[in-house]
Amino acid sequence: MPGQRINSKQIQIYLKARASGHPRATAAAKGGFSVRTAERIDKGEHRPRQGQPRDWRTRADPYAEVWESEVVPMLEKEPRLSPTTIFEYLQPKYPDKYTRSQLRTLQKRVKEWKGARGPDKEVRSGESCFYEFSNLNSTCFQSFLEEFSRQFSDAVHTLQLDNAPFHTTRKLKIPENILFFFQPSYSPEVNPIERFWQFLKDALGGQGFENLQELKERVGVVLNSMSKEIVRSLTGWDYILQALSLAGL
Repeated sequence: MPGQRINSKQIQIYLKARASGHPRATAAAKGGFSVRTAERIDKGEHRPRQGQPRDWRTRADPYAEVWESEVVPMLEKEPRLSPTTIFEYLQPKYPDKYTRSQLRTLQKRVKEWKGARGPDKEVRSGESCFYEFSNLNSTCFQSFLEEFSRQFSDAVHTLQLDNAPFHTTRKLKIPENILFFFQPSYSPEVNPIERFWQFLKDALGGQGFENLQELKERVGVVLNSMSKEIVRSLTGWDYILQALSLAGL
């Protein structure tokens, strides 16, 4: 309805319906808003209405004194610098001013700067990495996080995850360049990895294997033959970026 406030729950319902293959009009009806609003959501133009301005004092920005004088010139000279690299430059220079707990603030500020003032973004979707582990548990997932963090240490990454116990356990030590983005419960269809696994199953379907090692080798052949274009077509869903934007990530 015109002038009606759209909340994040409605948008989540809409995005889930779209991911399930429903046309825009049907998904909009499920979300309880107009097709025009749905069009704005798909284009990334819709933003939830902000609440009343806060009247209390917010936390002081620890980087206010060095942002324009030191950090911005570094980013302008080399936009690919990661927040961790910048932090590791500032910390020894100002040993009594910056602690590891302030790294997330710097990550947010650098992300905002790159979005508003950084160079045009290079689309890098289609990249992939694969690791083999013995079990599906928190120990192996921890090893995955550490290896992934090392291999792609030049940027901050968001991982879309379900709510499996080994994803949510407090025992995990999440690397500083990885953020978790949890999808709704009982919604595997919103994760593009499901399409990826289906592609792999189709490639292996109808084949017989003498043993587990032969199956592993065949899986390796299929994975290594997948081009960036194939991976991008399976995983490059616009709604994921929209959902991250609405979540403020």
